[in-house]
Amino acid sequence: MTIETRRQTLEEPFGVTPERMFEVLTTPSAVRSWWGATSVVIDARKGGSFVAATSDGESKAEFINSFEILEYEPPSRLILGGGKYYAGANWPIRTDITTEFLIEPQPSGCYLQIVIELAPADPLLDDFFDACVAGWQNSFQGIRNHIARNPAK
Repeated sequence: MTIETRRQTLEEPFGVTPERMFEVLTTPSAVRSWWGATSVVIDARKGGSFVAATSDGESKAEFINSFEILEYEPPSRLILGGGKYYAGANWPIRTDITTEFLIEPQPSGCYLQIVIELAPADPLLDDFFDACVAGWQNSFQGIRNHIARNPAK
């Protein structure tokens, strides 16, 4: 029996070292900057937690994303899973979505690849999955802006 999955891969080049990119992905102040989060807590280790809170600004409602760090391999790989999303009256939404960050060295910096996977596929989470993909696509620009404002020392 084959399990149906949904999978989306996004990737872009960046003019920073893999070490710098991994730092941008795993340092709370950096994540607040590029994600636009109001608060971020990261226990940066395998088995640790990655928690980010955002606000929609208008209703002052908080949206909280909480993940377990399934793999933590600086400076090349980070996997988040076991997600819980807290928003509105029907929370938490538990997801089987994993988000894998792969950082490949390149002569002029690195490639950041983000792989989002929902296994098994769940039609009830289709809109949430699509929103996650769109959010990560938008995050590339946020990461670029953060790097431009915060050059490596």
